[in-house]
This record gives sequence, structure tokens and C-alpha cells, in this order.
Amino acid sequence: MANWKKVVVSGSVAQLNNLSIDNNVAITGSINVSGLTNANKPNIVSYDTTTGLFTYQGTGSFTATTASYILSSGVEGPLGMNSILSASNAVSASIAGRTPGALSQVAGGGLGIFSFDGSTNVQVEVSGAAQLSQNAVTKWNDTDNKFVNSSLTDNGTVVSGASSIQLTGADSNLSGSFSGSFTGTFVGTTNLPDLTQGTGITAFTYDGAAAATVAVSGAASLTTDKITKWTGTAFANTSLSDDGTTVSGSSSIVLTGANSSLTGSFTGSFKGDGSQLTGLVTELDFSGSTGGGNVDLLTQVFTITGTANEIETSAAGQTLTIGLPNNVTIGNNLVVSNNLTVFGTASFQQTTNLEVADRFILLASGSNAAGDGGIVVQQGTQNVGELFAFDSGTTRWGLTGSFTANQSTYTPDAFMAAVVEGASGDPTTAPGRYIAKGNIFIGNDETIWIYS
Repeated sequence: MANWKKVVVSGSVAQLNNLSIDNNVAITGSINVSGLTNANKPNIVSYDTTTGLFTYQGTGSFTATTASYILSSGVEGPLGMNSILSASNAVSASIAGRTPGALSQVAGGGLGIFSFDGSTNVQVEVSGAAQLSQNAVTKWNDTDNKFVNSSLTDNGTVVSGASSIQLTGADSNLSGSFSGSFTGTFVGTTNLPDLTQGTGITAFTYDGAAAATVAVSGAASLTTDKITKWTGTAFANTSLSDDGTTVSGSSSIVLTGANSSLTGSFTGSFKGDGSQLTGLVTELDFSGSTGGGNVDLLTQVFTITGTANEIETSAAGQTLTIGLPNNVTIGNNLVVSNNLTVFGTASFQQTTNLEVADRFILLASGSNAAGDGGIVVQQGTQNVGELFAFDSGTTRWGLTGSFTANQSTYTPDAFMAAVVEGASGDPTTAPGRYIAKGNIFIGNDETIWIYS
């Protein structure tokens, strides 16, 4: 089964599942072994199944780090950090241990008295907790150094006491809303300030002792849709009505005054010869990139024409349509300041190299699903060449030859190997898409792994 395998190079630390060394090979350094057990002992030592001892066959020292081994008594246990196996002695090991430190309560901290030295189990609990009642509010008793029940209870919605609850102290107060009755003195405003009417309000008096009614002066005599006016003491109907769309009067409406005018748009007819009307447009001025002109709207017709193969115009009734012909020819440079979308075939007849100012090129931008895609370099035959592309099925970049460019999928002949720089020395932390044969993982400890 494929997995990450460590690559051994000069100066690196080897990690091997199995290692067989010929008897004639001399070992002069130290060997670090992890997972040393009866069933997983290295071939470089001899093992006596009767005594349960290992004997090292080389020269130098043999060090096993945080491993497991078989003691001479046959009992499995941890191997000490500096156990030495030599040609003349058996396994010696120091089994490191530690004695738990004493655990004690903080004075006055609310914990029951206890002692702990690691020899037996100890239960730690809050002082007085065993005597507390459900829903009883607790308080601290300095005499007994424990929590005790108070006279108050809290059932989740109401705090109550065995007798009436009193708040004492110079600044005692309750905030928020409350219901029910209470005894004692009430601190606050008992005499509300008077409320008086202002302009447009019917006269009334109010001091908070009784309810009062406030109404707009004259409102009771107003008529629906009638525009109102102020008489000096009350609101009253005018002779004008407004039904939501039309303002009308009982007789003709006259605008008087030296500067009387109507602004905005209006419909209908007017009386007179119009000689007093101002602001009417009788001339239209226009300008273009190479010139300008004007049209007398009373006597002349304004004509808009297009340019052959570039702009066309058509008029019918009150509609003027300006657009592009079916086939457009641009005689000079065309600059597109935003996106250019081509649904047909885009042909570039430039004979020099293609220069693209963008830093990234997006392929298959019209696709809404995963798929293959890449770059074809033509080799002698039109539309056929060498392909460098992404294989969607394996999520890897690959290569193939003799590829016809009008195809939508391909089968790689070979894959491009990826190098993953790890934040640790563990190759299993590599992103899942790079766990594929031939990819390399380099840990932050500079170890090298290959997936195969």
C-alpha cells in the first residue's frame, strides 16, 4: 500500500521499518531505535528467548529512545533514555518515575479540609455543600468556614424570604419594574408638573390628578379632502379640495402677485396668446467630436445618420434606433476598457509573439463543472502537439503527446511531481490533494519524504 517513505540522504536521520546488516559490516556510531519489542526487534542484535536478553553485535553504543523492551524477568516495561547494549552485557535500564507532590486547599478558599499525597483517592468538595438546600440562596459563615443557607430562596423566577424582605442603607433602591404592594416611604416625584396647551391645541388643564383630552383646535369641524388654513385661533376649511390627484376650488383658481408662477409639468389648455409664457425651447444646439450645429425646432428637422459598417440608424414614428450592423468593421484601433466576451471563434492573425499584460490566464472560464484543461504546443501537424494540462480525475498536472487540441479530456502519460513544504516534520499533515505517488514532502526539520 502506498504511503509516505522517508528518503535517506547524507546527513539525514534514517527511519526504517526493516534493516538487515551483514555480519561483516562494522557499526562505529550509535543507533537510535523506537518500538523495540519482542515481536519487533532489529536484526542487528541477537535475542535470547530463554533469558529475554538482547546482545549487540556491533561496536560502539546502542541507544533506544522512549521504546518498549523485554526485561530479564520477561516483564514488558519502558526503556530508559540511556540504556546501553554492548557485546558483553545484557540490557540495563533505568525506569524513571516520579512521586506526586502534595495537594492542599487554600486557607479560606471554601474547600473542605483534606490532604493528598497520591497514595489514595481524595474527594474534594465545597465546604458546607452537603447541608445546602435546593433553591436556597447561600452565604458564607466565617465562624465555621463554610457555605450555609440564607433566609432567601430563588425558584428561578421569584426571590422570596421567610418574612418580609427589607432593603436598608442610605442608597438602597430598586430599579426596573415591579408589581405588588410595598410599605415604607416613596422617594421620587409625587407632584407632576403641569401640562399646558400650545398653538393649535384646544385649551385644557392638566396636573396629573385626572385624565384630560387633547385635540387640535377646530379639528372637529374639518371636512375630508378640504385643504385647511389657520384662522389665528383654530384650523378651518378653505375653498380648495384635494382628492389625491386634483386640486380644485369652488370657483376658478387665480394666482396673483408680481412673481406668481407655476413650476413643474401640467396638462390641459391655457387661455391667451401665450405671449407671456417664458422658458419655451425653440432651438436645439448640439456638438460632436469634430463639430457642432443647431436646429430651429419650429422650422427645421433634426437628422441623425450612421457610418457604413460601424453605426446604423432607423426611425419609425416617434422612435429613433441607433445600433451596430450585423457585420462591424473597425478601420483603426479598438480599445475595450472592460470585459470582452467572444461566443464564436476569435482569430488572431498577429505574426509575432503574443504578449499578455495580465499576470494570470483563466482557461475554461465558461465551464460550470470540473474538467480537464491545459496548453497545447503544436508540433508539425495543425492543431496537434505536446500537452501540459490539469487532469481533473486525479487533481494533478500531467503531460501527454500527439494531443488534438479540440478534445475536452485527456489521459496523462506522466504526472508532474509536487513539493510540499511542511510546517512540521510529519508528512501526514500534507494537504490531501498532494498525497499521490511521486510527490515529495520536506519537513521543517529538513527531512525528505516521498509518497510511493
